[in-house]
Amino acid sequence: MAVTRVVQLSDTHISAMEAVPASLQVLIDWIVAGPPDLVVVSGDIVREDPDDADDRERARQVLAGLPCPVAVIPGNHDIGFYDEPELFTRRRDAFLTTWGADRFEIRVPGWQLVGLDAYALGDPEHDVWAAGALDDRNSVGVFVHQPADGDPDDGWQMFPAPRQHLTGLLAASATLRFVATGHRHCAAVDERPLPGGDPEVARIWAPSTTFVGQEPYLGGDPSPGAVEYLLAHDGTFTWRFVTSASRTVDVGGDAPLPGRSPEAADSFRS
Repeated sequence: MAVTRVVQLSDTHISAMEAVPASLQVLIDWIVAGPPDLVVVSGDIVREDPDDADDRERARQVLAGLPCPVAVIPGNHDIGFYDEPELFTRRRDAFLTTWGADRFEIRVPGWQLVGLDAYALGDPEHDVWAAGALDDRNSVGVFVHQPADGDPDDGWQMFPAPRQHLTGLLAASATLRFVATGHRHCAAVDERPLPGGDPEVARIWAPSTTFVGQEPYLGGDPSPGAVEYLLAHDGTFTWRFVTSASRTVDVGGDAPLPGRSPEAADSFRS
């Protein structure tokens, strides 16, 4: 069965003042050795400061070396958090100057892939565009930096207003199959039904490529790594976490695709 292979990198935290982190370099080497059809970078691309132009440029250079198409969306370290609305427009403009867009919709056979800007949720222009992108007859996969819920109320969770906008957008998509996030530096699966939506939608949290997370949220693995998706052209899919321990965990999705079992795919060693 024909498939589209997508690799999600998240929370790369690249700095102009430091070498590429070893765990990220291993992932880059893994991608170079067997390029996927698409890499999605789901936010927190730069080390820490949304206003550091040198970090943005260094991150752009690093990701420009990948031998495949790359789509990006911002994280809080790229564009600022919800409590700094007065800085959003300037920071978003800087992000657009570097990356060209803060969102995406990409059509591949059997699928519509949509990347949302978590910090523009509630902006009418963003949400009208998002509603149109999510209303598709093909299977839909969504990438957004922060989970809508399921993480602790520690000040870094999605604020109530954008959460309401996000869950409303997702619930309205009749063909939504998965929601892929980052932010919490942990490979995890939220087994709870999507609020107001299809209970079969997979909710997948990507680990950081760079940092060991603070805790195993939802019983997950805070080791650095990535997520690989195999999107079949009939609208079914499989996915797996790949970790620096050279193993795969929590393989999920539909039945394994013929001739391309995730369990048999190569993993990497940091």
